[in-house]
Amino acid sequence: MSGKIDLLHGDFRDKEHLPFIVEADVALVNNAMEIFAGRSLAPVKGPSMDDHIAGLFAKMKPGARMVTFEELPLGLSLTEENEKRRERKRSYDSDASFFECETLSLGKDCVSWTKSEIIVYMYTRVKNSSNTEVPMFICQKCDSKASVLCETTNLLIKTCANCNRQRKATGVRKVTKGVQYNEDKISSSDD
Repeated sequence: MSGKIDLLHGDFRDKEHLPFIVEADVALVNNAMEIFAGRSLAPVKGPSMDDHIAGLFAKMKPGARMVTFEELPLGLSLTEENEKRRERKRSYDSDASFFECETLSLGKDCVSWTKSEIIVYMYTRVKNSSNTEVPMFICQKCDSKASVLCETTNLLIKTCANCNRQRKATGVRKVTKGVQYNEDKISSSDD
């Protein structure tokens, strides 16, 4: 089996790279060890790089996959949202979320930074009921459907436009208290 691989070097937040990224069939994001979240210092100044990656994933076409080393702040998967709907005696809805996620083990000693087992998250964009590429979600409170993506910022919408309820977030990480990061190593202040 052979195929074509295109690579692009640059800042993924630059709008000029948006078409390249969102048209990809598969994207690999090396956001290991919170490099795009708490370590990026972006939460202090605005959205984290993981927030930007989540927005890019939401813009990818249905069927596209994104593999990450850390969870993304996407909310609940289609399966998880529909499980919540079932618990509330509501019917299955293909617009309950815009993705599915599975965790995969790459095994041990497969990266340079640890000999421990590496788990990755494989996200798959799903189609909504109207077969458009608009990433949808259904509010758990008021049951209204809306796009999960702000077209102006390319970031995920975190509240329901109808009732203002916060969407359930997953993959949100904070800097671990007492942990110092630098380019060479990670060390705990408890050492």
